[in-house]
Amino acid sequence: MILNGGFHSSGHFQIQGITILAWRAFYGRLAAHLERTPVLGERKGNLWEGMKNLDKNAHWHTQQFAYSTVVATFVYIVNHVKRPPPEVFLQNPILYLTMVENASGIVMLQALLHIGLPTVEWHQAAREQRGRDVDHLHALAYHQYRATHKTNSQVISIIHLLSMHATHPELRQWLWKTNAGILLEYAQ
Repeated sequence: MILNGGFHSSGHFQIQGITILAWRAFYGRLAAHLERTPVLGERKGNLWEGMKNLDKNAHWHTQQFAYSTVVATFVYIVNHVKRPPPEVFLQNPILYLTMVENASGIVMLQALLHIGLPTVEWHQAAREQRGRDVDHLHALAYHQYRATHKTNSQVISIIHLLSMHATHPELRQWLWKTNAGILLEYAQ
């Protein structure tokens, strides 16, 4: 059985989401505006310097950047957007997205729904050792890795999902509750 901890996988998910999936459309402009590009790195070919892997606190830097963009997006929508009404966003973000008639607003919401919020949720699920939620996020990550041609990350998510779901049901219940904790304990 091969498992990986929620923190490691969340790092790959958020780095690919921010730097590959939505950098040009959304996050790159925010990083420049917030003067975060030296931390997140500059684009060189298909890579961002400083964001090639999880070394040198890249996970922490992208996580802090993702969290700040999630909070900023919520604050902007709730305090500054009048149409569609922010109450719709708070009750049903998908319905709200269908009501937005501005390309920049659509990109902002797509980045929030597909990268920002899953990044926050992955971190929380790993901290709270909610393995079932981590599995759902691995499934989302698998499809995003396919879209961005990150084959090694695809394989990691598939191996994790196969290992979790090919185990005995009673063992699976235990693994969902302790997966991240066990791996963190033995990794030190």
